[in-house]
Amino acid sequence: MGVKKIATIAAGLVAVLCAVLVIALSRIDANDYKDDLVALVEARTGRDLAIDGPIELVVSLSPSLVVEDVRLGNAEWASRPEMLRVARLELEVALLPLLGGEVRVDRLALFSPEIHLETNHAGVGNWVPDVPADETAAPSADATGPRLFAVDEIEVRDARVTFRDGRTGTTDVTTIGEILLVPGRGDGPVAVAVRADYNGIPVEADGAVGTAERFLRNSSYPVDLSLRFGEATLTVAGEVARPLHGKGVDLALDLRADSLAGLVPWQPDAAPRAGPVELSGQLADTGEGYGITGLKLRLAESDLSGELAYVPAERPHLTARLYANRLDIAGLTGSGKTPTPAGARVFPATPLPTRVLVAFDADVTLDVRELDLGDVALENVNARAVLEQGDLRLAPFTANVAGGALDSTLRLQAEEDLATVDLDLAVEGLLPGRLPAFANIVEEAPTDLSIDVRGTGRSIAEIMAGLDGDFLVTSGPGLLKSQGSNSATSDLIVSAYRKLNPAAGDDETNRMECAVAKFDIRDGIAATDRGIALATRKMNVIGSGLVNLETEGLDIGFTPQAREGVGISTGQLAELVRLRGTLAEPKAGLDTKATLMTGVSAGAAIATSGLSILAQGLYDRLTADDDPCATALASDTGMSRDDKSSSEKAVDRVKGVGESIKETVRGLFGN
Repeated sequence: MGVKKIATIAAGLVAVLCAVLVIALSRIDANDYKDDLVALVEARTGRDLAIDGPIELVVSLSPSLVVEDVRLGNAEWASRPEMLRVARLELEVALLPLLGGEVRVDRLALFSPEIHLETNHAGVGNWVPDVPADETAAPSADATGPRLFAVDEIEVRDARVTFRDGRTGTTDVTTIGEILLVPGRGDGPVAVAVRADYNGIPVEADGAVGTAERFLRNSSYPVDLSLRFGEATLTVAGEVARPLHGKGVDLALDLRADSLAGLVPWQPDAAPRAGPVELSGQLADTGEGYGITGLKLRLAESDLSGELAYVPAERPHLTARLYANRLDIAGLTGSGKTPTPAGARVFPATPLPTRVLVAFDADVTLDVRELDLGDVALENVNARAVLEQGDLRLAPFTANVAGGALDSTLRLQAEEDLATVDLDLAVEGLLPGRLPAFANIVEEAPTDLSIDVRGTGRSIAEIMAGLDGDFLVTSGPGLLKSQGSNSATSDLIVSAYRKLNPAAGDDETNRMECAVAKFDIRDGIAATDRGIALATRKMNVIGSGLVNLETEGLDIGFTPQAREGVGISTGQLAELVRLRGTLAEPKAGLDTKATLMTGVSAGAAIATSGLSILAQGLYDRLTADDDPCATALASDTGMSRDDKSSSEKAVDRVKGVGESIKETVRGLFGN
């Protein structure tokens, strides 16, 4: 008997068997097997299954099972009783595999499903079956009985997916118009096409993944997907060894977008339009969490590389080791691009993100060759930030700035919506002329800066309003230029300098010997009593005054003195220059020395809420002061609001100024 004849007979027998099976199936009432189907699913998932609608069997060479109103129970810890509810479910079963004891679903279709996904406080998803791991493992070679569904094509229409994060309590909702999963041959990849809407933003996905059988059996699961949302495209390629548990992750990530704002299209104002954005890295699980190695980020003119690790425990922990050749913060945020509006404040009243700092721990190190902050450029930045239980410590933070060396430490202790800040910052050897704001007004003049302050509040403005500490700037020899520049800061300094020395306009530069600015800060008032000094080869300048850090108002008086043998007389100098206005809009103007003749110290201004600033005897006290910088450094402006004896003396000493002056300046700083 020939092979062809044998094949013909075998095909005929198969056809007869199929016909017999079809006839047998047509006599079956599928509802009689509802309990068996429920028991099978419950055994595999550990969840309750309810079929409230009828089950209909449509008999053909590809029999179809139509089930209506299906409900699958949730994990015991979940926030709602049901994980899945489907209005209509269709199963199209391959007939021939049934002869071998295999249930192969040619097509699974879900219509109007409602899917509720969530994680608990430990990060475990409700999609993980509530059965021992060995019960979901792949069967042995000699296993008998029908296999779990080997699903070929999956179709989902009009779905609604809700995801709740058990740690944060946040909930996201996605509506899905269409999901199509079309299998390849054998155990090959499944083609994926998704069209959905996330918070009003269209989302599309295309590519290939492993079969549903691989996923349900928790075996190696390949992924090769391209996801598009807003202006961004994310590609993911690799595999997950145990997909049900999110373990054995080995995925290459590549993210591209036209701008940062394009990454969060559902919040268009949450990020600047800076771009383009290119991000890549290798995602893997780390035992306790997940990490990204080989991280590379390019954003406009900035670059970043390194590695990240995230542990999604009850108290999440982030670890990062980052490096950059250049970070252009000014370019990314657009700082300095728009003029400051009238009435603007320097210290923002925006609440600090204290609740975020309390929510997780972190350990981040950052090394940057060039950090551009706009008006200030830092080089060779080395920083480490450690956050534990709301206690943030930035130490060290070192860098080179304008030829000098910066070394600082910052501690921020967060409690609910309140933050306590302690800052200790020192800069040595800075050359002001290398800063854009001072490029056209000074050369050389090596400068040291020291800031040691503490404060508590809900915002930077509130912290500054109650700030305590010290501020000191000292400069060495240099060239003080008399021309202006494009910087508002340098224009103000040049304006004040010209008012103090009208003859300065005749010289291009003026040799500066030293300069000092020393302030004592108590309860939001920065005061200085002859703590401001400038010594040039033509004149000496000394100043006193105060800055109210709560209102941002300032009033500082400067008095010049001609030095002997320099070809300039006292008559060629201004009697007094007053620097007033606000930190955002300071103004320099001439004043008469007559208002500063009572000899009251600037420290007394603290006790008199700004009244005594008009009673400083700067002009008289400057007489015969050949070394104003030494005087400024030796000045003692410290004064406590609780020092009643000193306060009473200060008030007594300004009473002679007169009631008219008192009424005029009582509200100088809004106190």
